[in-house]
Amino acid sequence: MRPFELARLLAGWQAHRRLALVILALITLVAAFGTQRLRAEVDISALLRGKSTIYTQWSEVENRFAPFSKDEVYVVSADSGTLADAARLTALEDLLIDLNLTSGVAATLSIHSILSQSEPGRPWLKSDVAKALEPAARLTALRAENATATQILSPDLTSTLVIVMPAAGQDNAALAEAIAPMVASPPPGLTLRPAGLNEMQRAIAFGLLHDQLVLTPASIIICLAITFWLFGSWRAVVICGVPPLMGLAWFFGWLGWSGMAIDQFMAVVPTVLIVLSFSDCVHLYHAAVRTDAGPDDPDAALRAQAETLPAAFMTSFTTAIAFLSLLVVQAPALSQLSLAGAAGMGLTFMAVALSFPLLFSVFGARHGGLRKTLPQFAWPLSLAKVVLGMPRRVLAVTLILAAVLLAMETQVTTSFSMTEYLPRKTDVGLTLDDLAAAGLASDSIQVIVTDADGIPGVSEADSARLSLVASEIYGQGAGDANALSAWAEAGAGTALMRRFIAEDGLAYALPLAIAVQRGGSENLKETRAQLEARFAEMGLAGQVVLRSYSLVMVEVLPGLIGKLRLGFYLSILAITGLIWAMLGSARLAAVSVLPNVIPILCVDAFLLLTGQQVTLTSAIATTVAFGIAVDNGIHLLNRFRLAPAGPVAARLRYALDHSAPPIITTTLLLLGGFSVVLLSSMPSVATFGILVALALMLAMLSSILLLPGLVRWSLK
Repeated sequence: MRPFELARLLAGWQAHRRLALVILALITLVAAFGTQRLRAEVDISALLRGKSTIYTQWSEVENRFAPFSKDEVYVVSADSGTLADAARLTALEDLLIDLNLTSGVAATLSIHSILSQSEPGRPWLKSDVAKALEPAARLTALRAENATATQILSPDLTSTLVIVMPAAGQDNAALAEAIAPMVASPPPGLTLRPAGLNEMQRAIAFGLLHDQLVLTPASIIICLAITFWLFGSWRAVVICGVPPLMGLAWFFGWLGWSGMAIDQFMAVVPTVLIVLSFSDCVHLYHAAVRTDAGPDDPDAALRAQAETLPAAFMTSFTTAIAFLSLLVVQAPALSQLSLAGAAGMGLTFMAVALSFPLLFSVFGARHGGLRKTLPQFAWPLSLAKVVLGMPRRVLAVTLILAAVLLAMETQVTTSFSMTEYLPRKTDVGLTLDDLAAAGLASDSIQVIVTDADGIPGVSEADSARLSLVASEIYGQGAGDANALSAWAEAGAGTALMRRFIAEDGLAYALPLAIAVQRGGSENLKETRAQLEARFAEMGLAGQVVLRSYSLVMVEVLPGLIGKLRLGFYLSILAITGLIWAMLGSARLAAVSVLPNVIPILCVDAFLLLTGQQVTLTSAIATTVAFGIAVDNGIHLLNRFRLAPAGPVAARLRYALDHSAPPIITTTLLLLGGFSVVLLSSMPSVATFGILVALALMLAMLSSILLLPGLVRWSLK
């Protein structure tokens, strides 16, 4: 659509101003009702669901044995001293009784549930042997004689784990709520703290809601303040501030009405929508008050908006493409982020396109003095025009820089930690740190041992195999064949131990405790590799396999990050094609995209030089950042397209005069808007903001220093 045709449409929209305002108010009211249905839901498994072999294998284990991932993990500690005290052991026993009697609890695994080998059917701590010992000697002997006790009771006897197994169909959140009073008021001498994956997910969900309540308003306030600083008028604040707020309300309302929950990945979307819609409004406002015919001419202001709106649409479209490229990963959580981000960009653009002309006609068209306070940025413009006169040097620098950065790109490695999304200084995070310090772990690998003779029941061959495996994973002395036979036979009749025996009786799950890593996953991968190699040497390859939710992450997530990189490259191709369609020149489209790819490569180089790895968060950040980074180039090229006929250099200088000031000001606005994520309690959100801000700052420099020279060279 040509600018004069769009201007005519805007004029028609303004001619029915009252009706238009009523329509916008009704849409916003409906959206406001929808926001009341907003909810946060964190399901880390949604990232991994799919048809991958390892995920299928883990699902089969949970179907064949028990849903291990549903377990709730609690840490019981002595509030002073150790648990090796008669009163504290009695208090612990009372606590465990209360837990087992809690509605929705199928069974608990604790030091009190470990069975005696010499007195079948009795817990070891209730056996005659145990009763004859002092509390400290009793617990020490339990750790020495039982592999399970070694994993759930700390060496200093100060803490122990309690694994709460929900009943079939029990909701974990409801179960945690039922246990919460015991956490708040544990028996005297003890503390009870939740830990483990499910508690981590609840902490992340709480952090997400906190961020939306704190960071979103903070981002809005910063953008409003920067807008006032740029234009020096409350009218500019109203004109540029209302459309983003309206668009954000539409987005949240859409989420509420659609039933889509905010998860750990969608936490950054509102901030992206706010700052980009503010950016569009600044470009529109700057164009409207800088019309050659004068800002007191409403028609001239409409024509200026009509000239800028297509570029604003393109910038929203490119960011939507960047979000949609996440669909390549085919992970449910990222697909939801993709759709939410793209829909949000569409809704906020519509809010800007429909409300900005109305607001400007009411507040802005009669106040031409507003533009006098707009900074002119003479120094960056002068430098850009000097560089414009050296197109060949610009091309050489760009190609050399791209080659160096691409070489560095090949050296960047990937990593993932499930605690990447865990809020800082949260209770469960501190508990995980305490567990690590105490020598305990709240995660486990299930070592699945296939029945040796293929007949249900524990034969001598089965006992021998179980003994070999137990000695390897728990240490010598832990794999006594008679003890393991007794465990398997006793377990078949108890709800607790039956979960470690396959329903068909042809496999056994021996749990091996591991720590939930705050860093990368190297420890987990190393443990897996060592055990797999050892079992192969023992001739048990294929008969003993390692399965866990954490291992699914280790296997699947690097592939997801690789697919994200593929999505990034696809978004480059799609956006290049879009610019080609806008400019009608494939060569010009190619050279215009290159300066926007360089900032993204610089971000990866930054990660490499600072010793960091590409994580899921940074891969998403660079993909989205590219969709935002091209905005500057689109606005400059749009002004180049609209420039009066003449030499290429003159048209580029015209484009710089008209687009460089708003490019610089909107970059400042974007940096200010994204700066609020540094206040987020969630490391992933802060990382996203830092990387996107770095990419945008570099994109601003490349757009005004590299892009004009490359365009001039390409059109020779």
